[in-house]
Amino acid sequence: MIIELTSFIVENGIAHVEAVIEDARLICRSTFWDPEEYGPGLCYASFDVDGKDSLPIHQPDLIQYLEEMPLDWELIPADQLI
Repeated sequence: MIIELTSFIVENGIAHVEAVIEDARLICRSTFWDPEEYGPGLCYASFDVDGKDSLPIHQPDLIQYLEEMPLDWELIPADQLI
């Protein structure tokens, strides 16, 4: 689930998306008694926009559009964050 869309750029027919995704990074490792805990993390995904219908303009519609896509979100490592 997308919590916040932080960047959306279309360049050369490829959409580049950065968003805060729910349960994207490990917060606490599992213990004998408790399971792993996950929290939100900044992630990146991209997809080809050529041949697709027009993209939504408004952010709530764009977020819904992105959530319906089978995107492969990649967690952005903390050392790459500014």
